[in-house]
Amino acid sequence: MNNDLLLIQEIKTRKKEALHQLYNRYESLLYRLVYSAVKDPHACESILTELFKEIWHSPDLLVKERTLSLSLCKQCIKNIKKYSQNSERISS
Repeated sequence: MNNDLLLIQEIKTRKKEALHQLYNRYESLLYRLVYSAVKDPHACESILTELFKEIWHSPDLLVKERTLSLSLCKQCIKNIKKYSQNSERISS
């Protein structure tokens, strides 16, 4: 079993250390992705926090794509869209 699959399995069994490892492995990539879209460090932190909460509560989000990194990036893009929609509503 590769490391990513093992991490997902451990997150499913509620091992907090696995979530920490996932965060440490992918946070830099995801932060750059989010920052390129929102250009706001505080928004990046908020979006990533929400992403990792979602993963903790619904780890099956991570198995929808061929690779873990692709699943994370796609979920991140969904969260960026939600954030943008909420920001537009607040500023209106």
